[in-house]
Amino acid sequence: MISWFFGRKFGNRRRKLLFAWDAVQLIAGTSRAKGALEVSYGGTPVVDPYILQITLKNIGSADISSSHFDAMRNLEIVLPNGYLTVVDINSVDVEPDIDQIANRIRIKPVLLRRGARVSLDVLVDGNPEVQLDSPLQNTDIARIDPVARAAEAMNQSSDPLGFLVGFLMKVVKDALSR
Repeated sequence: MISWFFGRKFGNRRRKLLFAWDAVQLIAGTSRAKGALEVSYGGTPVVDPYILQITLKNIGSADISSSHFDAMRNLEIVLPNGYLTVVDINSVDVEPDIDQIANRIRIKPVLLRRGARVSLDVLVDGNPEVQLDSPLQNTDIARIDPVARAAEAMNQSSDPLGFLVGFLMKVVKDALSR
């Protein structure tokens, strides 16, 4: 028991990166404002606008240094064909160097201290699917997407009302933690 405790406390500390994303449709297809309200980017109308909220956070017990990026490759977020632009970047305890190339957002190797977070708000046209191309060595990736959030809420309760309450509580909690 004592050896387990000391091994856990001072032994091989794992690195873990949270990759979470969610999409918010700006104008619902059934909205009464659909015809009167228009979103455009660079003068071009966006037919089905979504704001994609992406969060990368070091939730592990150790820092993720730039040397953990395999061959100094970038961490890449692969976005759908309807990707338009990064609207906002917020970070805590890190200054990320970010490039936007085609349908990819590239984060250059950087020290991610424990608790460091990078949040991106991205404008896309159409319901997005997001992937993470991670070159991080010996680092676990915890992926949370809208489907995983709904499944987690559903597992919390088997009755429909409990599912709805659980799901809404999770969404509110996630929104407040950002």
